[in-house]
Formats: sequence, structure tokens, C-alpha cells
Amino acid sequence: MILNPPPKRKQVEAHWTLIDCYGEPVWLEVNTLELQYTDNRPEQKLVPAPSLPVPRIRPPIMMVLIPTFACNLRCRYCFVPDDMEADFMALDTAIEAIERFRTVETVGFFGGEPLKHWSLIEQVTAYLRGREKCGGKRRSLHVTTNGTMIGEAHAMFLARHRYSLIVSIDGPPDIHDAERIQPNGKGSHELVLRGLQRLAAAGCKQTTLRGTFTPRTLRLVERVDYLNSLLRQGLGQAVSVEPASLGDNPYVGRFEEDDFERLADEYHALAEWMVDEYLAGRIPRHMQLERTIRRLLDRQLSTSQCGAGNGYITIGPTGTIYACHRARHEIIIGSVAGGFTEDRAKWIDNRFTNSLQCQRCDLRFVCGGVCRLDGIQETGHMWRPSKANCAIKRMWVKEACWIILQAHRKGFFDRLYHHADIKYAPASRRRPST
Repeated sequence: MILNPPPKRKQVEAHWTLIDCYGEPVWLEVNTLELQYTDNRPEQKLVPAPSLPVPRIRPPIMMVLIPTFACNLRCRYCFVPDDMEADFMALDTAIEAIERFRTVETVGFFGGEPLKHWSLIEQVTAYLRGREKCGGKRRSLHVTTNGTMIGEAHAMFLARHRYSLIVSIDGPPDIHDAERIQPNGKGSHELVLRGLQRLAAAGCKQTTLRGTFTPRTLRLVERVDYLNSLLRQGLGQAVSVEPASLGDNPYVGRFEEDDFERLADEYHALAEWMVDEYLAGRIPRHMQLERTIRRLLDRQLSTSQCGAGNGYITIGPTGTIYACHRARHEIIIGSVAGGFTEDRAKWIDNRFTNSLQCQRCDLRFVCGGVCRLDGIQETGHMWRPSKANCAIKRMWVKEACWIILQAHRKGFFDRLYHHADIKYAPASRRRPST
């Protein structure tokens, strides 16, 4: 007699959608992320209904501090508006935020360039470590930086306190220096490379190399191949290359439908490069495709893009609370002194079910839904998805399915499945990147 039978989950009719992988038919079951390779639509069956979390107010578990919006570079695609507050964060503001949000498990520093206010990073780190010695919880620490200001002392400090880092580097010198420039117009690649070398020499073990591209500057394979070559030199552990934020920066422009075909070709060339790397016995790193592959292989249903405004929050230099690390006036949800305002309420439920477009999309459980800030900026509504974001994510899914199919055919599936030793954080805890 079974005394505790498993709960009965509601079942629904399978919903199969075709992913055309360059003439190869891969079928995706929308509710369970099952993949099948077959010429004909798979047989219909009942599958477990996807489980949707109940929205609730969550205490923040990640807090991003912005020591300053100032920066020593003049990157052409920077998303920080010119009218953001020019102050430098006071230590009292940082401590008040830490004490108000005691549930926080990760404290990150963003900008601007956070190393321009290095003394705050030192002081906050000392405060947190001091609290730990008195029985307080241990918080993990993170910093996102352009890498140009990292001296040997900075690197030693970051390694000693086990910081994880995101360092912005767009690719080889000619690509990087075209957009990430100093005030005098010179490129910054040499400075970033020197910073990475210092981090590696100091023993930093969690460094992600983060590249950015715009509609006019794709060259994805060149970027990713170069950044992977830096990993093989011991200068990092992960690679993320993604499009510039879809903000109001006139230099960037927007990814329009006319750009999608070129970008799709770039992503397929990148997928082919990854397959070649596997066949050559190497482990290719590209976080966006890796994460999509892992989500499909493990059938990890995703119901949200991120936990902005709920699971994680951002504190500006004067104590303003923003829902997202891409701090903008339209996403202010409170202040450290006064707490959350009623504007936070609309950020609590982050499930894709709030978007009619996402509800109807066959890739909803792979994608997770809208980037709400991109929705606000591009469409004026946080639950209307950006066309470019939707198109790019469809490209990721298509290329991930194609890579999985090639892995089965060419004998590297076991390596594809088991190599991903990076444990990606839940959406609400992902670290911001420039």
C-alpha cells in the first residue's frame, strides 16, 4: 500500500511546433521542451501541464550599488542617459541600503565605471566582512567594470575577497577600439587586456568577458573566437556577447527587420564555429547559446526574463532605488530613505503570462518572456516585447536545436551535455552586465 502517492498533475494535449534547422525538422513540444527529430509531426499525446509559479513579493536577494554614473571611457553605445545624477555614493548610503535589505545575498557594483569610486568598494567590502565576523550572513561580491583602471592592488583586493567580475571587452583590438574609446579618442583594448592579466595573476577565478555589438558592427565569430582565445590564456572563465541595449542612444539605432537576416546568418556562422570547436576537442564558450542549449537539454522551463524590481534591485548614488541595473528615470521604485513606493507593484509579477504576445508564442517556456525595460523603451509598455529581442531569441533557439542535432550526428553529444560546468543563476539573481 502506497501511503504517499505522488500528486496528480494536470495533463494537457501536447503542442508541437516545428523548428526548421536549415531543412532539418526538429519538433519542440511547447509545454515540456521535449525535442524530436522526425520528418512528420510527432504522435499526439498527453503531457504534464507546465507549472507556473505564484507571484509574490520577494525580499531582494541581489542588490546592485552604483557608486557613480561617471566613467573614464566614452563608449559609443553607452546606455547611461546624460542627465543621470552626477553624485558619488556616500558610504552611509551604501550601509543604509545594506541594513534595510538584510535578505540580500549578493552585493554588486555597477556604473558608470565603479572603480572611479574605488574607496567605496573598499569600505563596503570591509563593512560586509566585518559584519560576517560578528555572525552576520556572508554575501557574495561582484563588480562589473570596463577593466581599464585595474591596477595590481585592485586585482589583489578583488581576488582576496573572492569577487566575481564581468569585464567589458568587445573582441580583438580593431573591433574593441572602434567603439570603446577614451576621452582623447584612443582605443582602450590595451588597457583592458592589461587589467585582465592583472586579475589572472592575482588569482581571480570568476571573470566573464562581456562583448557588445550593434546593428552596424556584428562580426560575431571574430568576437567570440577571440574572447575564447583569452580564456585559453587563463584570462577568464566565461564569454558573453550580446546586442547593445535598445535605448535612446542615436549611435546604436535599433535592430530593425532589415537587420534580422544578416544577424541570423551571423548566429548560424557562430553555431558552425561552436560545432567545429567541439570536433577539434575544445570547449567553446558563448553564454547565450550555452544557456539555451542547457535549457533545452535539461527541459528547464522558464517563466520570466528576470527578477528586476523584486528579486533584485539597484541603488543609485544618492539612494534612489531602480528596478533594473540599467537605471533610468522611468523605472524608479523608491529610495533607501523612504523605502519602496507604489511604483514597485507593477514589477512584482514577472511571469510572461502578463504579455498577450508571449502567451501565444510557441517558444514562451524557452525564452521566459519580455525584457520589461526594453518593452518600456521600445514600445512604451513593459509587457509589449521588443521585436528585436523576440527575433534574436528565436535565432538562439534555432541554433541551439541545430547544435544539439549536430552533436548527436557527429558524436560529441556527451561532451555537449556535460561540459557546462557553469551553473547559471536563477533569473532573479543574474548579474548585470554593461
